[in-house]
Amino acid sequence: MSENQVSDGNESASNSGMFPPPVPEKSSSYHVDSQKPFNWELTAKIALLIALIGSFLPWARVWIVTVNGTDGDGIITAITSGIALILVFPGAKKLVSNQNSFGLLLSSTISAGITAAVYVYDLVNVASLSDESSDEFIEISVQPQIGLIGGALGAVVGVVACLCLTRRARKVTKAS
Repeated sequence: MSENQVSDGNESASNSGMFPPPVPEKSSSYHVDSQKPFNWELTAKIALLIALIGSFLPWARVWIVTVNGTDGDGIITAITSGIALILVFPGAKKLVSNQNSFGLLLSSTISAGITAAVYVYDLVNVASLSDESSDEFIEISVQPQIGLIGGALGAVVGVVACLCLTRRARKVTKAS
């Protein structure tokens, strides 16, 4: 059909170019599988590892002086997050094989909770020091650093993940 001719509507749809191509079927890769549980084991391990590493990184800076975590409460957070991390490994392994892991995971949750409490206490303490207004000529500012912020976030996420694992372990214990 030439450009000057008018279509009478009897041409096929594929030749006219007036119809859009067919819509493809939705791929299963975009479908969220609601039956697959969230991997709390991996989350707990990564979060507690971040909390452990945060214990050794800088926690605060005053002018040009940096205070590392191991200069203060970082030793406590390193020990407690290390204990929690060590207890998650066998606890999660037993949980996968439907064995009783409630005690291990509860201990891990308590240890992670102590870690989070220390981190949050120090984070609030450093933040309150930086907010205080000084009457002196030179104002001293205290700024929280990556170790304290990252460690606190890792510890809090670790507590949540350990709680979820402990809850699942309790269900397995009750079922058997």
